[in-house]
Order: sequence, then structure tokens, then C-alpha cells
Amino acid sequence: MNFRRFAFSLEQTQVVWMVGMVGLSPWFFVCVHPLFELFLAYALVGLLVLWCLRLAWEPSLLWHTLRKAGPLGLALGCLTACVAIPLLPIPESVSKRLSPAVSVWVERAQPAQREALASTEQFIPPPHSQLLGSDLSRGGLSLNPAGNRQLLLRLTALGLIFLAGASLRQPEVALRQFSWGAAGFGSLLALVAMLQSVTPGNSQIYWFFDTMGT
Repeated sequence: MNFRRFAFSLEQTQVVWMVGMVGLSPWFFVCVHPLFELFLAYALVGLLVLWCLRLAWEPSLLWHTLRKAGPLGLALGCLTACVAIPLLPIPESVSKRLSPAVSVWVERAQPAQREALASTEQFIPPPHSQLLGSDLSRGGLSLNPAGNRQLLLRLTALGLIFLAGASLRQPEVALRQFSWGAAGFGSLLALVAMLQSVTPGNSQIYWFFDTMGT
């Protein structure tokens, strides 16, 4: 009885955690700001810890999760692999055969000889120098390794949320809780937006944060 009660408590905690992540994200500018995106990453780590606790407490949950993920989970895994494979370092000869356009672009973007600076000058790398620096010289099929890594992290986060949702034993109950949570957070957010539209300072977000162009 205690085993089932603890497993149920972990599952309910995971559901509440996921509802909180989905419901609170729109309040923090949809987590597009790097700082708020970092908070969302911490929340994902917490979700992963909860899921690992459930797996450690109930090892059979892993097979249940994979079975529930099904073709959609397989498709998400293939998409993640397609983003990750171009980041793998490969020999230059192989890269020229698989993606000759990228190889030509890298050769043109990188000078044959390094620029010599005077002893009093200091080298300041240009913005987004990752696109033209050592990131490309490592070898690979990606023209924008930094963008690939960012997309890979987001797809990995999406995969973790998907697997955490697939691991729920009672998806009908969880879906009902998600629906009520989304409706509650959405209604409250809409109410704040309506209040802001009829009060002074409606050109600012939450009456405090300036927006672009205002």
C-alpha cells in the first residue's frame, strides 16, 4: 500500500510540476528572454529528477513510457538525430563529398593566413564569430553549428517533456488536470491583459517593462 501511495504521490507531483511549467511560461514573456529561458531549463531539470525518481522507484515504468511514446516518440527521436548528426566532427574529405557547398563556403570565409596585428593592437572578435571561427574548422556538415546546438537543446527539452507525459499511468486524469490548469492560467492572463488595456501605462508590459518601439 505504501509503495502504491508513494508512486502515486510522485506522479501527482510530476503532473503539478508540468502544469506549473506550462502555465507560468507565458507570464515570463513566453520564456524568450535568456534569463527566463534559464529558469525554464532549471524547471526541466527538476522534471527530469522527478521522472528519474519514478523510474528508480518503479523500473517497469520505462517500458510503459516507451510503449506509450510509440511512433510519435520515434519521429521526435529521428528529428533530434537529424539535428545532432551535422554537429559530429568528420574528416574534411568526407565533408567535401557529403556537403561540398559548406566546404567551399568555409574555405572562402576563413583566410589562408592569419592576420598579423601590431604588438599594441588587441584583437576583438566580431559579433557571432562562432559562424566564422573555430566552430566551422572542427569539421562537420552544419553551416551554423551554434544554431544547431540551440535547436538540439530545445528538441531535447521537448523530448523530455514528451517522455515525462508518456510515463503517466493515468493519462485521462492528467489530461483533465492539464485542461483545468491551462484554462485557469489562460483566464488569469487574459484578465490581466484586459485590465492593462483600460489602465494607465498600457504601453508597458505588466505596467513596468518597456516594449520595443515605445
